[in-house]
Amino acid sequence: MTPDQRARATVLNDRNAMLGSRRIVNEKAGELVGKWVAPARLLEDPDYERWHERLSPLPRIVAEGDDLFEPPASEQID
Repeated sequence: MTPDQRARATVLNDRNAMLGSRRIVNEKAGELVGKWVAPARLLEDPDYERWHERLSPLPRIVAEGDDLFEPPASEQID
């Protein structure tokens, strides 16, 4: 999702549930770098029903975390 789409979705956060999106930063992700992702399972989870309407129309991708995010500094190999 774009930063604007994420901002509109996160207004639904409260102390009981948060969207939990992450920004794509790994250059291997190409055109997706700078966009935001959230687990697709949220669309099936009744606890996250308030996000279904906003997230359902967005494109879905299948990717491993390593393809979207940099590994933690402790796991990076120089």
